[in-house]
Amino acid sequence: KKKKTKSKGGKADEKEPDPWDVQLKKVQKAFRHHYAAAEVDDSYAAAVNAWFKEKLNAEEQVAPTKLIIKHALVPPICRALFSALEMRYDKLKTVSFWNAPVGDEGVMALTSSLRFIKTVNKIELLDCGVGVGGCEALGAELAKIRAMHIRVLRMDHNPIGSRGLIALSAGLVRNERIHTLSLAFCDIGAGSGETVAAIVANPKSALTTLNLEGNALGDLGVAQLGAALPINKTLTALDVSNNQFGQDVLAVEQLADGVARNTALNVLNIDGNLIGDAGAKVFHDKLRLFENKSLRTLKFSPFMQKENFAQLFELVSANKPKKGKKKGKGKKKGKKGKKK
Repeated sequence: KKKKTKSKGGKADEKEPDPWDVQLKKVQKAFRHHYAAAEVDDSYAAAVNAWFKEKLNAEEQVAPTKLIIKHALVPPICRALFSALEMRYDKLKTVSFWNAPVGDEGVMALTSSLRFIKTVNKIELLDCGVGVGGCEALGAELAKIRAMHIRVLRMDHNPIGSRGLIALSAGLVRNERIHTLSLAFCDIGAGSGETVAAIVANPKSALTTLNLEGNALGDLGVAQLGAALPINKTLTALDVSNNQFGQDVLAVEQLADGVARNTALNVLNIDGNLIGDAGAKVFHDKLRLFENKSLRTLKFSPFMQKENFAQLFELVSANKPKKGKKKGKGKKKGKKGKKK
């Protein structure tokens, strides 16, 4: 909390915050205190201490806005780090763990402190061994008003599965601020179609980008997603590439119908799925039927005749804005004088 001091007029003034380097040194000191109190050896904190050292001793003194950790952290170190960050450091915007197996306990440590780190708007937990427990903790926190400062959530390459997605969705369907969600290669199966549809159909959702690449939604899951797309008014980019669908033309038709009736979607990636000639024709006919003008990029595997590929590509490409001459250039017209 900011300390208040009384000015000469007797009015309370808020004390100016410390410079960023002073704030960061306080966080570093608190981090060391917390893990020492937990009797954790310095070697386990090496990655985090290296980050502090790098930022505080950099030649170009710029306040770091991203905390990026690429090494494994034991649970006590995670708890020490996030407890320390609860202290005032008002420059942090992004928390990223890349290929750092912090597991469910690491995510629990993050969520327990998230309410105090209100400047963070982007969380990346990529290949961190997060499972159902971590999703339950994160889902519970994202459902609360105090977590509405989060805008981007990326959890690619974690084995969360269908149960983890259900737990995570408990927060996502209540969250009105997250605009980017990436759950690529997360073992999400065909039984998760209804859950994905609920996230997409949420009327209060701010979601503009959804990445589900490399899962196994299958024909059933994709059909359920397609049914939710006409309801959504915010999604502009959807990636369901490599999701093991396409053999059931009726499922493709349901997806194509949803895409065609959606008025916001600009980019759709269905590459790596068995969309053949029949599927291509379904997409072409649906887009023409509903006179879709929003879809501008469609990525898919060309497992079809060249003619069908060309027709579909041409139809979607026609929606792209044409490059015209910039306004305002050229000779300025002078004012016409009065005839004598």
